[in-house]
Amino acid sequence: MDEQSIINWDALWKAAQRNYRNIRPNQWDSMAPALKRWMSNDEYFRQFMANIRLCPEWTVLDVGCGPGDITIWAAKRSKHVTALDFSSEMLRLLKETATKECLTNIDCIQCSWEDDRLDSELDKHDVVIASRSLATMANLKEGLARIDDKTKRYAYVTMGAGFSSPLKKMVYKVMGKEISDPPGYIYAYNLLYQMGIRANVKFIEGRSRYIDLNDALEQCRWIAEDLRPSEEKEIAGLLNDCLIKRQDGILEFPYNDICWALMWWEKF
Repeated sequence: MDEQSIINWDALWKAAQRNYRNIRPNQWDSMAPALKRWMSNDEYFRQFMANIRLCPEWTVLDVGCGPGDITIWAAKRSKHVTALDFSSEMLRLLKETATKECLTNIDCIQCSWEDDRLDSELDKHDVVIASRSLATMANLKEGLARIDDKTKRYAYVTMGAGFSSPLKKMVYKVMGKEISDPPGYIYAYNLLYQMGIRANVKFIEGRSRYIDLNDALEQCRWIAEDLRPSEEKEIAGLLNDCLIKRQDGILEFPYNDICWALMWWEKF
């Protein structure tokens, strides 16, 4: 990868993640219940967990833990989990689930992964996980370097494969907006390579699932807050035409519409 390519990819990354950085913390808070529901509906979680190595005596750090599905899973299989997120509502949902599950081996930290205090105040963990949580970072290389620094055994990172979801494409087309696919995992992989890390890569593919049409429309509103009623009506018609209903009543696309790249490496 030559110097000019790196500069171009840096610019593409910054342009693609700008929308995420414009989202205010209270917007993430308000989105927490829906995000928890969506995460429990898609096929990502099961496939991701199948590739994570844990031991009962290990400690785990979950970066950008969200409502905590991965944290809860890891807490049942490891000595201790530190869950980090900048959304207070995400952490509240996590704590609520931990209480219901009678789990006492979870510590929550409300903080951004870009906070420099973490360098001195956060201990190393046997396993560090950053699942679909690095898209908001202005400097991805620094974020990846911090993950590597805080890892004693294994690091697991997932990022998009660089292609927009059909839902996002649909929303942008109806709104007449130009869509720009982010560099995604290939940018992160090359940054890791520059850092001397030869990461393994595995793709996680599956289908997004929606309880009903309104559930899918709520995701569309998350993609574009400025949807007009007429645009939302048009999108509803398109969704009604392309989504299929399973025997259990759940709606999904008739093909795999999600693709995430799981990158992991072992510390020596």
